Amino acid sequence: MSGAKPVEVAAGPLARWRPASLALQLQENLKSKLGKLGKVGGGKGVREVSKGGKKEPKSGMSFPGGVCLAGDRSSCVDLAGVGVRRKRLAGIAAITAYAVGVYFDNGDVARQKGGGFGVRRDTPEKLLDGVVANTRKNVIRLVVVFPKATGKMISKSLDDQIGDKLRAQGHGACFETFTEAFQGEKFRKGTVITFASKNGMLTTFIDGRKKNSVKSTPLNRALVDLYLGQDTITKDVRADTLSSLAGFL
Repeated sequence: MSGAKPVEVAAGPLARWRPASLALQLQENLKSKLGKLGKVGGGKGVREVSKGGKKEPKSGMSFPGGVCLAGDRSSCVDLAGVGVRRKRLAGIAAITAYAVGVYFDNGDVARQKGGGFGVRRDTPEKLLDGVVANTRKNVIRLVVVFPKATGKMISKSLDDQIGDKLRAQGHGACFETFTEAFQGEKFRKGTVITFASKNGMLTTFIDGRKKNSVKSTPLNRALVDLYLGQDTITKDVRADTLSSLAGFL
């Protein structure tokens, strides 16, 4: 191959490039585009984009501006709001259990605002209702604050909040499979739990490790309602998300 001549492009701006140099140039262009997104991190199954990130003020926990499933750029979603979950434990004053970040696709939000789903949403509350009802993908991210938290505690808390409701609706088996992700888990301060939903498939990651996936739109909707609904357990997450959505109006 040492005697092979490089192929020349007949005309146009690429005429002076050889194949090898063209490949290098394309690689550099890709690096440049990724660089503009900010630092990319996360675990094996989850990728984070730092640009547009935010620190939750009460806990000091940081949330990236974007989250994607590894190898699936179509799954990427954008940070919409942050807050904390406070909980009273027996014999202990109310503690901050974990910080919460919610993510939606900005494209979905824009379509809701413009009436892309048949109803024009002209207030932050209406816009949030539309996004929650029609979202194709979203992420709920929990960052553990209470250092003695365990998977059993998280599982029981979720069971208390949405378990019975899902069982009554006939989705108990999906919920039980979902909570299996927490079996035997012991968390530290800073442990990241990611619930990523796309087209009805809800996948749970703990520090980037994929734990399981459950096909259940009702389960995902129950989780979103838990953190963003009218009767949310995290009022500051809802308020911060509404503030963000107001920027689309």
